[in-house]
Amino acid sequence: MSSHDYVLANDTGANFRADLNLALLAIQSQNSGSSEPSTTYAYQWWADTGNDLLKQRNAANNAWISILTLSTGTPSVGIASLAADTSPQLGGDLDCNGAQIQWSQGADVASATALAVLTDGNYFDVTGTTTITSINTTGGVGTQIKLHFDGALTLTHHATDLILPGGANITTAAGDEAEFIEYATGDYRCTNYSKASGEAVVAASGGVALGDNPTWTGAHNWTATASTPVTIAGGGSGIMLSGTATTTNMNQFAGNSLTSGGVLLIYTANSSFTGQMFSLGINDSSASGTTLAMNNQGTGDLIKCQNSTAGKYFFVKTDGDCENSNNAYGAFSDVRLKTNIVDASSQLEDIKALRIRKYNLKTDPDGPLQLGLIGQEAELVSPGLVRESPEEENYYDDTDLDQEGNPILKSRETGKTIKTLKYSILYMKNVKATQELAALVEAQAATIAALTSRIEALEAAQ
Repeated sequence: MSSHDYVLANDTGANFRADLNLALLAIQSQNSGSSEPSTTYAYQWWADTGNDLLKQRNAANNAWISILTLSTGTPSVGIASLAADTSPQLGGDLDCNGAQIQWSQGADVASATALAVLTDGNYFDVTGTTTITSINTTGGVGTQIKLHFDGALTLTHHATDLILPGGANITTAAGDEAEFIEYATGDYRCTNYSKASGEAVVAASGGVALGDNPTWTGAHNWTATASTPVTIAGGGSGIMLSGTATTTNMNQFAGNSLTSGGVLLIYTANSSFTGQMFSLGINDSSASGTTLAMNNQGTGDLIKCQNSTAGKYFFVKTDGDCENSNNAYGAFSDVRLKTNIVDASSQLEDIKALRIRKYNLKTDPDGPLQLGLIGQEAELVSPGLVRESPEEENYYDDTDLDQEGNPILKSRETGKTIKTLKYSILYMKNVKATQELAALVEAQAATIAALTSRIEALEAAQ
């Protein structure tokens, strides 16, 4: 440990050499010692071992400046602040040594057509609802800023001034945040947009995601392509309507929604609308496929299942009647599916006891007379013909409204049951009864033939 006044006086050779070695030792050890050198100079170094600091004398030679801690090499608080240097430069990569680089929040910015972001930070709150078409500031190419939106406004996409994800305008919501980079002087590109709701700005497939509970007013046509299908994202269970190279027209719908039970409701607020409510088409390369369609019509077809080139297959009419192309209805009847196979007992007495009635439905009291059985009466003859199902009623739910604020028509169980008849079983009972009648007719025919033969023999003997 050594310090020196760095004054070499005239002396004998041995003494001069000893004094010079002390001066060199002081230089080599940075004038180290627990007390400062007795003689100081401007910009002189001193390793203050008493305080574990490396110090340097100031230009006025009247004070010491702490540079760093000797034992760790950590810069001392005495280093001049970089804030005074408006354009500090690095000679290489910045090593944060495990620490963070923090963004600085600037003053709030009022929304404007040309958003006047200041240079007092790089994170800003945007207030107001004015549409933004550009950012009217420049910190130089490469400048990054982050905006926090306090409310709803429109960010307008522009091919150069303001490039947005998906090339489409964005309607902000309170809490949304966006990051931009100045890629050319005065021109910004949005590199990230985060919705407070957690929804995606652009759907994964490339189509625009409309999000939950979109509001549609008037006609809306979205054209889908093979790479960008139309996607309508729904609630927790997820609704997705998509297409390929086609147009999805939603102008007939008041809305669609998922009930709490996961039921998809598609409905119209137009009471006079009689068009097709729902259609599903599946086509192959030869353009021949199948279609399932559901209509809302006073007369005609309610449900269609048809081939696009072969005509009708199966229709359910609005009055409940069913029609199909070849009048063939079937059930699985393979012996491999059945067990306990025995011959049926007689059904003739049951068929004879059933009362065939004429009646009108209460829902259509002035309509044509129907022909059939009454569930309660048939049950007394053959209980297996009748099944009980929960009775349902329609009602308007005032707590669940469509897009125009109208209650949605729903159905619910009344707590009662309604009797339904298994006419397909009745048909088989008729077949069995017919077989029994055929056997009786055959037996009677044989008896008549025998009696006729005897009569003829008696007549011949007279």
